[in-house]
Amino acid sequence: MSAIAHKSVGTTTKVECLNCKIVTSHSILAAFKAHQCHPDNEDIWLDTLAQIVQCKGCDSISFRETTISYEDDMMNSEPESHLYPARNKDNRIPIRNAWGSIPNGIYSIYAETIQCYNSQINILCAAGLRTIIEAIFTEKKIVIKDSKEKVIERPSIEAKINHLEKHKIITPTQKESLHELRFLGNTALHQLDKPHKNLLAKALNIIEAVLNNIYIIPLEGEELKQIRERKEAKKASSK
Repeated sequence: MSAIAHKSVGTTTKVECLNCKIVTSHSILAAFKAHQCHPDNEDIWLDTLAQIVQCKGCDSISFRETTISYEDDMMNSEPESHLYPARNKDNRIPIRNAWGSIPNGIYSIYAETIQCYNSQINILCAAGLRTIIEAIFTEKKIVIKDSKEKVIERPSIEAKINHLEKHKIITPTQKESLHELRFLGNTALHQLDKPHKNLLAKALNIIEAVLNNIYIIPLEGEELKQIRERKEAKKASSK
């Protein structure tokens, strides 16, 4: 099998966008065409066109693979295309990490947790939710001490959630919600009880709200403040 660059690079095509959830115009960033024998039938040949495409609206990137089969130099089937990540109305799109406000390590765990959810790997998705909580605790550099003021080296996730609220990083309501995530994760990991996708969807809603409140909203609020102050300074200087 050999793959060669394809002339479609630089052109535009219509593709269902994973983010926009409608068919939009996509730029073809890269494209390769391969000609190979069918793995199960040597009389059939396959032409495969692989393309990396980018939505012109939201900039999200997808992979499209189109295959045509031939037998005796005659087309054996209509072109068959597949998009990756797969399009599914139940799939979740990760929240945008505006201005890189969510630390890369935490966002990476969160994005992989979303991938587990979309791929219906429910137990690992539940594990990812717990890991996000622990990653937030670590990023905030909170120290937990016992009654004798000795540092606890490996505090429980329960203690970590409680101290996130104690340090006013999360609200009391968010603390209670994160404990529910902890119970969900405990059941999945310790009892190998696969959580229902509806429960995971609710859990992801909670974790996304926490990420927004801790990392994104304060930055957006600061940006609004700076814009207001610049306008006021400009207005004052023009008098």
